[in-house]
Amino acid sequence: MAGRSSKKVDKKLIELSIYLAVLLFLVSFAGAYLGLLGRTSLVESDVSNTLVDMLSLLEIGEPTACDLTTLHIIGDELDRIGQILSTGKYPEYLLKYYVLLEYKHYKLVESYNKDCNGSLTPILFFITKDCPKCDAMAGILTNLKQSDPGHIYIYTFNATIPSPIVHYLIRHYNVKEFPTIVVDHNICHVCTYDELRSIAGEKR
Repeated sequence: MAGRSSKKVDKKLIELSIYLAVLLFLVSFAGAYLGLLGRTSLVESDVSNTLVDMLSLLEIGEPTACDLTTLHIIGDELDRIGQILSTGKYPEYLLKYYVLLEYKHYKLVESYNKDCNGSLTPILFFITKDCPKCDAMAGILTNLKQSDPGHIYIYTFNATIPSPIVHYLIRHYNVKEFPTIVVDHNICHVCTYDELRSIAGEKR
């Protein structure tokens, strides 16, 4: 039974690693492509968007991982790619692919907490464009994560990205205003560092 569970975990982690490798390639390719041509092919964009939509719908609700080291490594890679994507104008399909990876990692963290008696703290951060309060909260969340590296994961979902996963989460948590922050089913909009620290600390 344990061997079967281990194989299932390994398969899920390998699958996520493959997704991550593909996204890294696409980010690099798109950066060079946009630099040369200024825009991506409409056909490529349509095909990529369709593919990501299908993957997103298939991935909603997937389980499970007990390899904390691998979760940390992939989480760090996601943070690095997120920084890259936030510094330029990248094609929509890349942003949607990144959303898929964030959600996949979030579900793995949830599964780790449930199946491995873990105490990781996933935080969902819902933002939108032209939102000064979102920018302010992003700084507070960054400081919070830096105060407890390896235990706090922040997943940022932009409501303007037409992703099935973003739409699902907004409906699920009944997000009506921005920013909205979800920590272990506690919801706030403009929170202080100490408030978030207190909520996050309840899991430890």
